[in-house]
Amino acid sequence: MIDEPHDQPPPLPPQPPTVLMYHQPERPPLPIGVQALLGVIVSVPTLFVIACLLIGMASAMSSTPNGTIVGVSACGLIALGVLGGVLYYARQLRKSERSKGWALGIYIGLGLTALFWGSCGLILYSLSNANFH
Repeated sequence: MIDEPHDQPPPLPPQPPTVLMYHQPERPPLPIGVQALLGVIVSVPTLFVIACLLIGMASAMSSTPNGTIVGVSACGLIALGVLGGVLYYARQLRKSERSKGWALGIYIGLGLTALFWGSCGLILYSLSNANFH
């Protein structure tokens, strides 16, 4: 049997050239729980140190004559600026699906730091008004 031209399959159409991908494949994001935990681990000590510095600065400024109003208001404005910056950064992180956990961790860390400083202030206030008879 001789192969006839009508017995052969038609030729394949030309294929487009393959595109080579030279960029690194995208890594999957960390799980949201890990991001939140790392956000807490980073934000609590950072905010704690910033609060310590601001309290020390306000204390040093208020010890000078006529420095009480200036020291407390300057440190209050700095604290509001830091707080606004942290909240703005966390809000920007929250917009992305890849970094929502980081924002959650920053919010939790901010809350834990505020809770710690509030409880310390309450303890110091109660000790300063206590009568030890």
